Amino acid sequence: LDDAVVRRLADDLERQGIRVWVDDAEIRAGENLFARIESALHEMDFLGIVLSERSVTSQWVAGEVTMRLLHDLSEHGAGVIPIILDDCYISLALRGLPSVDFRAGYDEALQGLVRLLTRR
Repeated sequence: LDDAVVRRLADDLERQGIRVWVDDAEIRAGENLFARIESALHEMDFLGIVLSERSVTSQWVAGEVTMRLLHDLSEHGAGVIPIILDDCYISLALRGLPSVDFRAGYDEALQGLVRLLTRR
């Protein structure tokens, strides 16, 4: 379910002219997985962390969040945006950040996310 929502969200953002990098769609067989993810995180202005019951238990999500937060702290770089899909645990590191809540409705949340991403 998360994959379908993430792909839809990526497609909708790209239609708005926002460059999107989705890890499972961008990494090719044989690539150094960790190096590719780290490189992509440094290229993007924002890291959207999709939060759902399923994703918050993922080691990949935890690793990506940690890498980006460390980068942000050391470089004063881009921001992390929690994208909430359903009721789930939100870590203390993410709770204080501006987030986008899709639980109340996709279209309204998408427009809020677009506004947040294009504010800079």
